[in-house]
Amino acid sequence: MRSCPTGPSASVTHYEPVTSLRPAVPGQLKGDALIVGPLVALVSTIGPGLLIVLEPASGNRWEGLIVATSSGPPAGGGAANVAPTFMPPARIRPGRVWYWVALAVVLAGVAWAVVASVLLFGQVGSFPRVPDPGQGVISLTHSGGYVIYYEGPGASNGNVPPGNVRVTPESAGAAVKSITPFSGSMTYQIGSREGTAVAHLQIAAPGRFLVRATSSGAPPGSHLAIGSNISGGIAAIVFPALFLGLAAVGGAIAVAVIRHTRIKRARLPQLLG
Repeated sequence: MRSCPTGPSASVTHYEPVTSLRPAVPGQLKGDALIVGPLVALVSTIGPGLLIVLEPASGNRWEGLIVATSSGPPAGGGAANVAPTFMPPARIRPGRVWYWVALAVVLAGVAWAVVASVLLFGQVGSFPRVPDPGQGVISLTHSGGYVIYYEGPGASNGNVPPGNVRVTPESAGAAVKSITPFSGSMTYQIGSREGTAVAHLQIAAPGRFLVRATSSGAPPGSHLAIGSNISGGIAAIVFPALFLGLAAVGGAIAVAVIRHTRIKRARLPQLLG
């Protein structure tokens, strides 16, 4: 049976010797026996506490292990033997390992952006091209929507020379549905290659097509590229990487705030003491 004082002066900072029990208990101390009325208390040290066995004149004995006493000095003025108790510091949670988790999430976002960018660059590099001004035959493998891009110096800044483009079928079964100006703005720059969307192309049936570009004033080396809409690829790079970055930063801030609050709470009893 364990007992611990519950009064306002209770503490577990030291243990009292047998002699310090003299003023607190009305009785006589004889060696290791404390006589309290009709009871005889046999006192012995057990680890950090005292084992007290109360033996009445008749009946069963009562045993108790006292592990802590009042932190005050003995009332008789004698010095008490003090055995300080070491309390390990409380572990603050969440742990610092979550900072490494946040860093891993940031690196995952960067890796995603790099891989997605490489795939997008490869997609743009695979577009069929014709010189501008000039003409050429290209193959379009599926029906549906395509985008015609002008590629030349300053194209990523919207510098597009005036001109026209015509697409006519070259193989049996190939068919063009429509060509319309591109609505909005979509540009790219990959190394020295830069381009901007200039038209929507709708293909009714796939096949081989002759593309004629009649731009006036286009710088040497300019081209028209025909391919898929790359806005989805750009979004696939930006939004996941941005989400992972914001999640990592927000998580790290939340961990820091929680840890700071709990560290302050853990230190408060020490400051008050």
